[in-house]
Amino acid sequence: MLRSTCPCGKPKSVAADYCRDCVRRWERAGWPDSGPPAPMSSQERGTRIAQGLRPDPYDRLWAAELEPRRRMHRAVPVAAHLVRCVAVRDAEGVRRLLYRYADLHWSLPVSLAVTASPVLAAMIARTAPEVRIRRAARTACELIPAVAGGDHARAGVVIRLRASSWESYAALAIVLAESVTSMPAARAA
Repeated sequence: MLRSTCPCGKPKSVAADYCRDCVRRWERAGWPDSGPPAPMSSQERGTRIAQGLRPDPYDRLWAAELEPRRRMHRAVPVAAHLVRCVAVRDAEGVRRLLYRYADLHWSLPVSLAVTASPVLAAMIARTAPEVRIRRAARTACELIPAVAGGDHARAGVVIRLRASSWESYAALAIVLAESVTSMPAARAA
């Protein structure tokens, strides 16, 4: 493969405009029209590491803008598989899926709440034999309208306050999976 030099001085392929590092900085900066930001000097990098900060100043922007989108993209197939496991009463499959997606992030409940029925969640809240499941169903009854209305702040508060332990998070995910009326097909995991 033919090699060329990036404006930062590193080698790049002839077809590319920038090297990998510059493309990564450009992506994390939000693809500004001015191109990728200049690389940090080794002195700046060392200072940031000594201060306990991440070396890349664009990590905060990355976390604030792109990380939630990546997590939602990752949660949709997990949600579809969870709905299938709950539908066929596969307890081991539910356990394994929740174990694989164990970071207690809001993206799994939100991806389930998008297509969940508030009527089914209310019915579960009234008829479930276990107190934990009834509590999770009441949380789902609060979460579904918040997600449907696009109130992400309210949805985050509901999940943080009511699904703070692993058991309550898993119960909420299962109740939402029970309440889902339609789910897009998941791609192979």
